[in-house]
Amino acid sequence: MVNSIFAKQIGRNMEIYVDDMIVKSKEKTHCLGNLRKTFEQLRNNRLWINLEKCLSGVTSGKFLGYMISERGTVQHPDKIKVLLDMKPPESYKDVQNLTGCLTALNRFISKSEERNMSFFKNLRRASWERFRWDDECVRAFEELKEYLGSPKLLSRPETNEELQFYLAVSDEAVSSVLIREGTQKPIYYVSHVLHRAEGNYQLIDTFAFAVVISARKLMIYFEYHPIKVITDQPLKKVLASPAYQDDSQPG
Repeated sequence: MVNSIFAKQIGRNMEIYVDDMIVKSKEKTHCLGNLRKTFEQLRNNRLWINLEKCLSGVTSGKFLGYMISERGTVQHPDKIKVLLDMKPPESYKDVQNLTGCLTALNRFISKSEERNMSFFKNLRRASWERFRWDDECVRAFEELKEYLGSPKLLSRPETNEELQFYLAVSDEAVSSVLIREGTQKPIYYVSHVLHRAEGNYQLIDTFAFAVVISARKLMIYFEYHPIKVITDQPLKKVLASPAYQDDSQPG
């Protein structure tokens, strides 16, 4: 309901998750106007807000566990500290806790599914093998902590700015990153584990599948920005085929 009420503002000057919302403006002069439109919609639809939980006129703040500012979005320091202070897992429950923490940070992690693959493989053994934290897991755990040790800033594109889209494919996962063309700063990372039949696709189909998976995740960017896919694969021809036009996946 809330998403439909603010459909014209979401992604432009507003972000919403369930009953949490943030009204944003690039310029101070636009701030009051955006708030006025928001309050009008609230009033017209007889919706109430809790003034005690409201902040206004701030240049940065916490939203959905992220720290947001005019520079972009970074992971909340508390979430990173939990991972950096975490000891090597000693049970399958510990591994589940680790993967749960990582899920909330995937958008900040390049090729996250590949980096975390050994943890998920470890969990698959839970039904038939006693817990074992092998050398592969030890190495992946240490490399992950090193990677997260420095803050990862996700940039915010300008209106109608042309963006670039890079793809990476492996035997077990597909990954992508959306970046700003001029500054080469990342906006969002996407990664997906290849399940069952997905791992049997031809290379060109796997690249096309990576585009489809990423486009679904990044729909708001694909709708409001021209995006250039950087690849040496003939994806334009493949994505125009009936298989992708009908159900957006290889036949």
